Amino acid sequence: MAKPSDAYILPRTGVQVRNRAVLAAMTNKQSHEDGALSDEEIHWLTMRAKGGFGIVTTAAANVTETGRGWDGEMGVWGDHQLPGLTRMAEGLRAHGALSLVQLFHGGMRAPESINGVQPVSASVNTEAGMDGETRALEDGEVQAMVDAFAEAAVRCQKAGFDGVELHGAHSYLICQFLGLETNRRTDQWGGSYDARRRFLWALNFTERIPTLFVNSLDLKPTAARMNGAVRTMPDGVSCGPSSSRFVREQPLSSSFSFGSLHS
Repeated sequence: MAKPSDAYILPRTGVQVRNRAVLAAMTNKQSHEDGALSDEEIHWLTMRAKGGFGIVTTAAANVTETGRGWDGEMGVWGDHQLPGLTRMAEGLRAHGALSLVQLFHGGMRAPESINGVQPVSASVNTEAGMDGETRALEDGEVQAMVDAFAEAAVRCQKAGFDGVELHGAHSYLICQFLGLETNRRTDQWGGSYDARRRFLWALNFTERIPTLFVNSLDLKPTAARMNGAVRTMPDGVSCGPSSSRFVREQPLSSSFSFGSLHS
């Protein structure tokens, strides 16, 4: 039986991790207004690598300037962020950890008070605590959002990170496309289960980044199972059955090319 201290080889890439301890993404709120990393955030994560974690994941990093969910959020939308990203990647590698950047867009949870624009989502949505409602992304904007995720992943690779993790949990944009209630589209990006997962499916970076770059997915259904049925929790938008089904059906060896999938 494997021990937490045992090394682990990621099956898709063959990359070896020194142990099975993983630092999950946390909401540090330490980055500058323009999304650039602060010295404090670089130091904090570097010390986690020095402390022995096999994998260190950054805080959620926004792929667009107007998709921020909170103040102090890390950004990967522009080349002005590369110097800090490079320093962090070099520090994590120097201490022996595999490094992942968690890619993120808030969608309906990207407040206008922070971003200065109306939030966007798969459909027109609102929830308790929102000031107004979102607008639905147009077809061309959805493809532009896919490109933004891909460009962010390339930027992370250029900075020297070992991989990226897609933030598909906690009712943010990826989750909003998967959700039955939050995705009521009738075009190629919504409707059936296959259409609702098409946005996530499009975030396949293997043609734009090296094979050894690690792709990971964080997908936590915000749902509870009661009497055999998945039901929406009262305190949030639920990915619900879509994300549960994706976790059950998606083999890691498929063309989607994730190195790891956790829920």
